[in-house]
Amino acid sequence: MEDQTETGRLFVISSAEPARTTVGRALAETLTKAVFIDGEVVGDVVVSGRAEVGDEPSSEAVEQLLFRYAGGLVLADTYRAAGFDAVIAEEIPSLFFEDYLEIAAPETLHLVLLGPTGDAGATGGSDAVGLRLDPAERDVPETVLEIIKRQHEAVVETPER
Repeated sequence: MEDQTETGRLFVISSAEPARTTVGRALAETLTKAVFIDGEVVGDVVVSGRAEVGDEPSSEAVEQLLFRYAGGLVLADTYRAAGFDAVIAEEIPSLFFEDYLEIAAPETLHLVLLGPTGDAGATGGSDAVGLRLDPAERDVPETVLEIIKRQHEAVVETPER
């Protein structure tokens, strides 16, 4: 007998601010069947030999960051295959935005960028795709409702593999 479970949605909440974790968890708690994945926690599995991404990251730091992204996405895909929606809270600097989309491919994702709406230096750059929301304009429950209401604006197609 074949299981016809529908694949869950993938939400990525990104920001340089800690609000991504609070909003991401609250969004997952609002959805009917969902998991929450904190990118920082995924990154914390590296307990020795850790290379931090700074202003001028080393190749080792970039490699570890991309492993962190891949680890979060693999975990999300595992649950999504069982019908769970997955919400990932992750800081994705514009320098690594295309890398993130390539790692996520071929999955469609709902990208929510938290930060000042006029901030061109925020995640994704000035011509970013996805849904931009300024968490200073509303509280967490209102932000979550706005994400759910406007989720169609957050859809980002990833590259074909």
